[in-house]
Amino acid sequence: MKQTFLLILTFAVLLFGCTKSEINEEFIPQNGNYTGTLVVDQNDGTEYTDDSVPVEVIINTDNTVDITMKAVKFSSKMPVTLDMTIKNVPYSVNGKEMVISGTDLIPWAMGGEFPRYIITDLTGSISDQTIILKMSCGGYSIDYNGITLSDK
Repeated sequence: MKQTFLLILTFAVLLFGCTKSEINEEFIPQNGNYTGTLVVDQNDGTEYTDDSVPVEVIINTDNTVDITMKAVKFSSKMPVTLDMTIKNVPYSVNGKEMVISGTDLIPWAMGGEFPRYIITDLTGSISDQTIILKMSCGGYSIDYNGITLSDK
């Protein structure tokens, strides 16, 4: 009798421990706005860090995303901030996030292409709550970790 009770209890925990949405939920990519920390290796033993870089993600119809870093500087020596967009980054859905990767992507800034700062080895993930990016931009290693903005 005790074993039967334990078996029923175990089955009930397994059955009701997961909701239907947790079992069958598939991530649906959506446009999003994030804010986070940008770290750039300055290639001289130092890093430049900015703790408040906004990033906008726009989903395209061809399983790519456009990622725009807004009002960003990549060095304390940069005299101005700029918006830099990495266009047509391929993605796939894996569980509850998008996995992105791309190489040889030419970023856009100030109304045109910047081939001198070609993006290579771009990897990352994007979810409803977070975005993580790693890439090389013109030979400089960049890491970005952000969280979603509440007004998304």
